Amino acid sequence: MYTQATKAALEKVKEQNELGEHKRRVLWRISSTLFSHIRYNVDLSPLKELEHLYNKEEAAIRYPSMTAHEKLI
Repeated sequence: MYTQATKAALEKVKEQNELGEHKRRVLWRISSTLFSHIRYNVDLSPLKELEHLYNKEEAAIRYPSMTAHEKLI
């Protein structure tokens, strides 16, 4: 993720490279993709642990109980 802290660190390294304060650092990074999936028989209903963040009646209407497999069909 490119955050303000990342931006500040990049600017600091650029400045240090220009001033020759230390051995030049390369300004590139490697990122990779993560692939994952949900088991087919997992219920996709809103999490009980987060009930304080949503209205139960509205959630029941907007997010009917279904499995990951049913969602993909």
